[in-house]
Amino acid sequence: MTQSVLGRLTTSHLLVALASVLLVAALSSHLFSVYYVNQRRNELVGAAESLAHTAADLLLRRDREQLHAIAGLVGDVLGGRVCVFEARDAQLIASSHAGVPDEEKNAARDYLRAHLNTTSAETTQVECQGLVYRVTVPVRERASDELIGLVVLHCPIAGIQQIVTAQRITSALAAGGAGLLAVLLALIVSKAMSRPLRDISKVAERLAEGDFEVYVQPRGPSEVAMLARITNWSARKLKEAFAELSAEREKLADVLVSMSDGVVAYNEQGVVMLINERARQLLLLPPGELAGRRIDDLLPEPELHQALRVGTRNEPVVVGKRQLQIRTAQLSGGSGTVAVIVDVSVSARLEQMRRDFVANASHQLRTPLTSIRGYLEALADGTAATAEQKARCLQVALEQVQLLQRIVDQLLELSRLQTRTGLETKVPVRLEDLAQRACEHLAPQAVAREVGLAVEIADNPPPVMGDPDRLIQAIHNLLDNAIRHSPSHERVRVKVGARGKGVQLAVIDRGPGLPKEQPDELWERFHSGDGCSGAAGLGLAITKEIVQAHGGWVFCRPNPAGGAIFGFVVPFDGESENLGAEGFDTHKANGMAWDDLAQR
Repeated sequence: MTQSVLGRLTTSHLLVALASVLLVAALSSHLFSVYYVNQRRNELVGAAESLAHTAADLLLRRDREQLHAIAGLVGDVLGGRVCVFEARDAQLIASSHAGVPDEEKNAARDYLRAHLNTTSAETTQVECQGLVYRVTVPVRERASDELIGLVVLHCPIAGIQQIVTAQRITSALAAGGAGLLAVLLALIVSKAMSRPLRDISKVAERLAEGDFEVYVQPRGPSEVAMLARITNWSARKLKEAFAELSAEREKLADVLVSMSDGVVAYNEQGVVMLINERARQLLLLPPGELAGRRIDDLLPEPELHQALRVGTRNEPVVVGKRQLQIRTAQLSGGSGTVAVIVDVSVSARLEQMRRDFVANASHQLRTPLTSIRGYLEALADGTAATAEQKARCLQVALEQVQLLQRIVDQLLELSRLQTRTGLETKVPVRLEDLAQRACEHLAPQAVAREVGLAVEIADNPPPVMGDPDRLIQAIHNLLDNAIRHSPSHERVRVKVGARGKGVQLAVIDRGPGLPKEQPDELWERFHSGDGCSGAAGLGLAITKEIVQAHGGWVFCRPNPAGGAIFGFVVPFDGESENLGAEGFDTHKANGMAWDDLAQR
């Protein structure tokens, strides 16, 4: 009870009220007692002095009867004993009561003997002996101021004490009633104050449990009402803060989910605190909830486990078919570690491609330069002595310079295509017309190699949006590649037809065919198939860039009848579409069966 606000407030109010009432009762009783005692004293002194003044004339006339009558009257009025003594022989002249004690007589005689011939008895003497007041008043002659008698008044004050005791009892009863009233008022006030405090306490508990929709009614004293308003304000602020934290947490979760890198956070004991889906994929972890599990259990491989703790530095770690670079950092306060996992497989492959490109470019440029140098040295040192030999050396050197120029031009063209953001020209173009023109352009080359050219059109394909110069360049590259690889007396066919939302062009030859492994690498730079003379391996790469600039895609596949099929698909509107690059030989569009593409 005393530990609660209600108990504390009730106890404190009760103690204060009782202390106040008791203090007031004690002070009032004391003041009442002092007041009545002083009043009685003054009454007795006044009566004794009045009697002494009256007794002076009666003593001079020696009128004892009158003195007895006055003494008896005063004694009856005051409720005490009045004695009048004569000064000369200290005899009792009058008394209100019979039987005056000897000690009182002796005290009067002693007083008279001591003050008979002096003036020190001019003052009234008041003595209190227990519950009896004794008032002694000298009686003097008015003319000579001679001490002629003595008035002694004995008066008990027991009645006053009874009155004071009754007053104290009344004060005690009043204190008890005031105490009961104080308890009642304390309970009322304490409940009025403790009820809103209990409400605020309950609201605080619900806030601690995460319920921010609570509200407490401001009531009670101003301070308690202010506390209730502050509690409501705190609830609103906490709700806003938790809403912001939840939004930030969701944003963080969205960021982690959308990250291309994996993120793993674990504490000092190696228990996973956070992991995103990308990290699960990169580390080949099982599905399900991983937070709360130990790193040692998820990744038993010591090398990978060590990499997650200290990072991989410069050497990536291999997980499955991926090369992973792992960077670690300590969380604030040293409470754990966060590891960022980056898949460097593509960058490693690109770096390998860059090294291969440098090596291939160097090889392609070195071959004609070596040939040019050899023939020029033959001219310089006189090895080519005859005019026919010199002319042959110059002719071969000129051919190698032209080859070198073609390689450089193709490299520059490929670089321009790769750095260009879009087509400079987009007009309606018919691929079958461009195929006809390309065949006419390369007819001399085909005739020289005794190879025939033919254009086949399926179902009147619609025009496409594109750059005619670039597209005819792409067709030239495919035809040139097919003519160079076709044996004599064979025919190179160009088939054009609609396919889905685009137009497909395929160049079919009867050459040596495609390599058995990774034929798609033929579209990369400096891949020239069987290393045919004069091929720099850039034509197909340029064709691929041109087609991709038109929003299309390229393909190559073996020819079932022998040889290879190279081609591309360009969408009608020049925008990239999902045209089904997963296999054109099983696709049919506009009634054209492309699985019969290679048939004669």
